[in-house]
Amino acid sequence: MRINHLLLLALLAATTFWSSCETDFQLEGEWKDIPVLYAFLSQQDTAYYVRVERAFLEPGGNAIDIAQIPDSIYYNDNEVSVKLERLSNGQTYDLVQVDGRDEGYPRQSGDFANEPNYLYKLSKDQIALP
Repeated sequence: MRINHLLLLALLAATTFWSSCETDFQLEGEWKDIPVLYAFLSQQDTAYYVRVERAFLEPGGNAIDIAQIPDSIYYNDNEVSVKLERLSNGQTYDLVQVDGRDEGYPRQSGDFANEPNYLYKLSKDQIALP
């Protein structure tokens, strides 16, 4: 009976020794077009601004380098339309693409490209927030 236990222990040790842990794994999945939207709307503002960017990570790429490329973080004007919808009556309002620098909102320096600073704008004259 003791030999059976030793044999079982030896088989278990051999199995553990020959089966190794895999440490290779893929950090990135397949590329997907994922929009990221930031908006703060205040009744006191003269215009409303929305930032629309794309989530990005090029497989095998360096995210810090990619963040400096405007085409990697912004959609082209013909790729996206930004609308604000009033849920109470279904009315929609089209926002227009502007450069935040021209509107007095330069982008702070950091990891992302500073220029251009695309925002989507809707004038307060076009909609009254409740």
